[in-house]
Amino acid sequence: DAAETAASGAARSPLLFAVRHLLRDHALSPTEEVTDGVGLSLGEAVLGVSHGLHSRAPTILALVLKLDVLVASDFEKLRQAAAEPGSDARAAAAAGLTPEVLRARATA
Repeated sequence: DAAETAASGAARSPLLFAVRHLLRDHALSPTEEVTDGVGLSLGEAVLGVSHGLHSRAPTILALVLKLDVLVASDFEKLRQAAAEPGSDARAAAAAGLTPEVLRARATA
């Protein structure tokens, strides 16, 4: 399928880095503002001229919808920091991230 091919080609791209960064921020701070911001950013990224789809839309959508872009091990350093006294809120939030939570937040 074209979306899977596009996603596999993006696996090592700056596009994957950007999507992972957006989803990681959302996983750590799932507030309404962050959810809206991530959704708007990804939505704008797939829009092309005259509100059509951009040529990279299948790749972006495949990354967001089909792949587990984030994995729990992405937050290991923050989990370790959460165990230290005086850790910040992001470190504390990372401690509770499981694959199920990441999947649920990514689909929000």
